[in-house]
Amino acid sequence: MPHRSVTLSQFILQQEHQHPESSGEFTALLIDLALAAKMINREVTRAGLVDILGYSGTENVNCCCGIASGAAGRDEPGRAAAKAA
Repeated sequence: MPHRSVTLSQFILQQEHQHPESSGEFTALLIDLALAAKMINREVTRAGLVDILGYSGTENVNCCCGIASGAAGRDEPGRAAAKAA
């Protein structure tokens, strides 16, 4: 017997139907969380595709802790080669 794929929303609704006493509030919350995750995934994917993530320089102007963001490994293209020279 072939395995049938079930989406998260389908699974949540199936589980809710097994519990007739449920109000549906938890189901609505889970479906909203799934939608939020999809929206975040779309934006992160889009950011990577159009290169709007930016790059890390040698100084993190948003951080007050003194840690340079260049340590994260996302330097401007070509910058690492210039540093090595």
